Amino acid sequence: MKPDTDLNDTIISHYLKIFAFVFLNHDMEQSSHVYSSFFMQKLIGTYLVDDPIKGPPSVAEVNKKVRDNYSSVKRWTKNIDIFQKEVLVFPINAFSHWFCLIILKPKNLLSNGA
Repeated sequence: MKPDTDLNDTIISHYLKIFAFVFLNHDMEQSSHVYSSFFMQKLIGTYLVDDPIKGPPSVAEVNKKVRDNYSSVKRWTKNIDIFQKEVLVFPINAFSHWFCLIILKPKNLLSNGA
């Protein structure tokens, strides 16, 4: 990679798959799921960007927009029971930086903990 260049989504996606397999010792198909970096882009769009006039969006505004955008991503894991996975990884590119949201044991997010 050349100095002063940005990492792109393809590099990040491949690295995360290697990370899950090697460092978490998880078989990707069995206990982990790494989402495409486009998942969060579709879900949250540009809502992480401050409007220079209005300022950052409120939590209520973001929640409404995410609910509206959910229909564009709900098919992405329709054949995967994410609540049976041990680890979910969501790569996110915002504010010119990459970071990850990692959810451990997502079944614990269910209201009854089932």
